[in-house]
Amino acid sequence: MPFFSWRAFPHQVPWQPRFVNVITHVCAGSHPSALGRWIMLVQYLSLIIDRFAFPGGGVLGEGVTSGTSAELPQCIADDRLRRLYNYWDGLRGARICPSRREVDPLQLQFILGNLSLIDVLADSGDFRIRLHGTELARRSGRELTGLLLSDLTSEDFRDRAAVHFAQVATTAAPLHVRDERIIDKRPVMYECVMLPLSENGMSVDTLLNGIIYL
Repeated sequence: MPFFSWRAFPHQVPWQPRFVNVITHVCAGSHPSALGRWIMLVQYLSLIIDRFAFPGGGVLGEGVTSGTSAELPQCIADDRLRRLYNYWDGLRGARICPSRREVDPLQLQFILGNLSLIDVLADSGDFRIRLHGTELARRSGRELTGLLLSDLTSEDFRDRAAVHFAQVATTAAPLHVRDERIIDKRPVMYECVMLPLSENGMSVDTLLNGIIYL
């Protein structure tokens, strides 16, 4: 089932399916990757609108800092995440973002177990978890490597990740998040930085995420 089917989003509003149908119709003659990116953009914008329309039921959490803010590096509390951001920022230089091939795992040994690599599937608007670090698997109690985001059964994790992944994929800007998720029926705080990667220097094809459970 395609990711953008609305089954992943519990707070539906009546205009959402019709809005997506219109966008799909308009983009019907577009390249599949262009349609996929339209889907991601619609997904991101619609969930933002949903957040304001239903402030008690939205999925956008507090403590989110966009890469468009000059304060983002100062908002990162964990030293490992700050080192990860600075490493990524050094790689990108004057560009929008670096490529995945430039990332050297040997330079990231201080945070390897807390990293995830996310493939942006532009044709479908979905995301594939290419790598789920060993420490993340231990803390979450599940190995997610190789799974699609749309296949995850945890609505709490899936819905929030969908919003944040789509934002980074469509804006090509890093994102800092400090929030909580439910693990074993208990709320657990975490801090995360999501960093875009691009092979062609224009469109984001991979996300490099560092996650620290608090």
